[in-house]
Amino acid sequence: MVGISFFSVILAVWIIPMLVFPLKFSTFDSLFPILESNISSLLKGAHSMTFTIIGFEILNIVYPFIKDKKKTSKYTHLALLSTTFIYLSVMLVSITYYTEGKLLKTVWATLTLFSFISFPFMERFEFVAVCFWMLIILPNLCLYLWAAYRGMIRLVKVSSMKFVWIFSILAFFGTLMVQTRPQINTMNTYLGKAAFYIVFVYPVLLYLITMLKKKFTSQKEQNNEKL
Repeated sequence: MVGISFFSVILAVWIIPMLVFPLKFSTFDSLFPILESNISSLLKGAHSMTFTIIGFEILNIVYPFIKDKKKTSKYTHLALLSTTFIYLSVMLVSITYYTEGKLLKTVWATLTLFSFISFPFMERFEFVAVCFWMLIILPNLCLYLWAAYRGMIRLVKVSSMKFVWIFSILAFFGTLMVQTRPQINTMNTYLGKAAFYIVFVYPVLLYLITMLKKKFTSQKEQNNEKL
């Protein structure tokens, strides 16, 4: 998993500078007026971004396996900052390149940005971008599969090979059930809502329960010492 994650970044990082090409046809007036939305609209927009930004919760599964936990804090925050900067860059380029109506109707807005890029030796650059996009998706699949396995073995005893086969077969037949674009949108909506509670609400609730448990445990120990 470490090797796949490393090479996916190294081999796919060249795609990010390609966002400069759409800037030639961008209109920065689309960013104005600034600070027009209220807090409620900003929170709704942040909530709708849940499905896009999820992935950092894998750190909760990886963290117990890290040997020197103190040294990883700086690099973890740097990685999250870099990812957030990429999200921001793609969003700004998309808003300035597309009109409001076209952006709402475009299915794969990020990949469509590469459709007009061409070189003397390559006319359809988007085909290359789609192929390299698999390198971006592959680490996510591997990490989520590993996290699901680590969670499953805490509940039942199952070998890693058997779990991979069962999980892969279920995922394969699950993808066959989702074929049309409305079905994909519906699935993304429900997964985004579920991810919001799992990623943001559940850890906070679990932290409060843990603090209460520690508090009651310490009080009980103090009462036992007095007795």
